[in-house]
Parts: sequence; structure tokens; C-alpha cells
Amino acid sequence: MSLSNLISEIKQNARLILQRKYWILVLMLFVCSLVGVVDHMQIYSIIIYTVSLVSESLLRIVMFTLEGHDDISNILRNYKNFDYKAWTASDGLHVYNNGRETVTNNPEAVSQFAAFVILIVGFVFFILILYAFVFLFAFLFKTFLSNPVRVGKNRYLLKMEQGKEDYSDFFFAFTNKGNYLNSVMVMLLKDIFVGLWSLLFVIPGIIKNLSYFMVPYLISENPNMPYKRAFDISKAVMDGEKWNLFVIYLSFLGWILLGTYCTCGIGLYFVYPYLETSMMQYYIYLKNKAFTANIVQEGEIEKRPFHYNNAAFQNG
Repeated sequence: MSLSNLISEIKQNARLILQRKYWILVLMLFVCSLVGVVDHMQIYSIIIYTVSLVSESLLRIVMFTLEGHDDISNILRNYKNFDYKAWTASDGLHVYNNGRETVTNNPEAVSQFAAFVILIVGFVFFILILYAFVFLFAFLFKTFLSNPVRVGKNRYLLKMEQGKEDYSDFFFAFTNKGNYLNSVMVMLLKDIFVGLWSLLFVIPGIIKNLSYFMVPYLISENPNMPYKRAFDISKAVMDGEKWNLFVIYLSFLGWILLGTYCTCGIGLYFVYPYLETSMMQYYIYLKNKAFTANIVQEGEIEKRPFHYNNAAFQNG
């Protein structure tokens, strides 16, 4: 099957689900977004940021080429001639005069300069402490609340495809201590691995994100699955599928841009159900590939058929 046909099948299956569950999903995914569960948007954020950065860089190069070098030369000339000590002058007291006086020759100017430095250092230290607390809170919130809810959300979507969904599925990870701890650990490791690869550059981070696409779904189906097994399955199945997944993401880019910029972000809440159900359908397609290639075994996860030719869904 060609990639375009696969995308068509995935989206058609998603639309069949949305005919029955669209408004419920709008509400449920809106609630999920309140606790920071907005899957797949990281990819779009990176894509939009990269495109914006490249576009801005190209625009600056064009502007620089058209305007010439006079402005740059003037800036450098002004910087070179800038009287960097005169800024400490206060109430007519000039610290720098004809190149002879310096800051150290004037006690009042020295005290003003020292107070200014202390103020700047204190402000920078306060900002760093504030950022540290915000980062710590965001890390704990995402690790111990958002990620387990994300696992439950995926479980809800997978059961919804079978007509067996239950609202309690959203809190599935919290109902059992073992399920919760394993979900937290696996999702935390996924975030760490993707984050470390993202430090190298944008593209390695995207590749790892695509490579671990199946991990949150695998844990939602089998919360006791060891983290190494979940990563191994996802990497093995996604070998040769990462480009396909990236193209599927791109196929929704127009909807994402429309929902982001034309409706001040409100429209995104109406796009999420379509995106989430489509990604869930792609996961089911990947599951079938995994079973066919003997990457997973019976009992590890549930075997469900991927519906081709717009076949109607069957309950059970």
C-alpha cells in the first residue's frame, strides 16, 4: 500500500469514529489539555519554529544584501567611539573627562557602579531561582500527573475504537500502584531520551520522538511491560516507518496552522480529536505490522485488525 493510500485509510477510519464520538472527544481532550496532556504537538512546535527560524534568517540575509554594509559600519563605528564610562556621571559629576579621569578616581561614581552591579547580580540570581522553581514544578507536574493521564488517554482511545471505552480509563494508571510507577518511569525515560537527543540538534530530537512513537500506546495496553521491552518494540517497528509518520504529521499541518493562527488557538481543540484518533489508527496499523514480523508476541498487547477499504467498525 502506498503512503498516500495509507494516510487516506487512517483518516477515513478516524472520521468513522468521530461520527459517533466527536463532541465527547472535544470535551475529554480539552480536559486533558488543562493538565498538560497535548500529544503530538511537540512535533508541530518544532516544525513551525524551524520554518520560522529559517524564514527569518533568509529574510535578514536578503535585507542585509539589499541595504549594503553602511548600517553595519556605522554601528561598529559608534560602538568603537562609545564613551562607556560617561554613563556613571550623575548630577553633573563627570567621571570621564578628556581621557584622564577613570571610575576609580571618583569614590561616588565607584559606589554608584558597585550598587548597580549588586542590583544586576541580585536580579539575575532571583530570575535563576525563579526559573529553577518553575522548571522543578513543571517537571514534577508532567512526570507524576500529565504522563500517567496521557497513558490513560491512549487507553481510552484504543478502547473507544472497539466500542468499549469507559471514562475511568483516563485514570487507569492511577488505579494500581504497579501500573502507576511503571507508567511514570517509562514515560520519564522517554522524555529524557528525547530531550538528550534534542540537545544535539533539532533533527536528532525529531527522529527519536518518531522512533518512540509507540511507547505511550504500548504502556497504555500493557502497563506492566518493562521499559526496555517497550522501547525495543517501538524502535523495531518504527524502523522504516519514521518518514511515513512524519508525512502523516505534515498532512495535519494545515489544520494546526489554521487552528493556531486563525482562531487564536481555540480551533486547535476542534482539531485534536481528528489528530488523536488518526494517530491511534496508525498505531493499530503498526501493531499489525509488529505481529506479522513477530516483533511482539500474543499476550503482550491485544491484536486488533486494521480496517481497510473503509470497513465499518465492529464492536468487540
